[in-house]
Amino acid sequence: MADPNNRPVTGYPAPTTNGHPPPPSNTSYPYAAPPPAAYYNQQYYTGPAYHQPDPDAIRRATFLRRLFAFIIAGVIVLGTILFIIWLVLRPRLPEFRVDSLSVSNFNLSSSTLVSADFDVKITARNPNGKITLFYDNVEAAVYF
Repeated sequence: MADPNNRPVTGYPAPTTNGHPPPPSNTSYPYAAPPPAAYYNQQYYTGPAYHQPDPDAIRRATFLRRLFAFIIAGVIVLGTILFIIWLVLRPRLPEFRVDSLSVSNFNLSSSTLVSADFDVKITARNPNGKITLFYDNVEAAVYF
């Protein structure tokens, strides 16, 4: 006679021999009864880590996030525009050169007043091909 406890596996759910019925086929919980309500009841999770945040704090945080995002987006857009302008124009500083300088009527008075006439010839060159500079009249003064 064959031993009833030594049978081959026939699949799930196996017929029970200990008196408990098999679990229902439409649930994944192995017991017939649902789990105790204490596991899902909020009264057991009242610690400081489980409090609800202040709605005003959420609005302030949202406003600050949007403000920072707007500032960062503005800086990126402005930087991109300036970079494109720099690429197109390639601006360089104008070059100035003193060609000649003459001093006449140099006069030193006793009241520590110095007067003279300076004649200076300056050449200004614009190395920028896409930006032009116009000088109608240049006046200079020296004070000490």
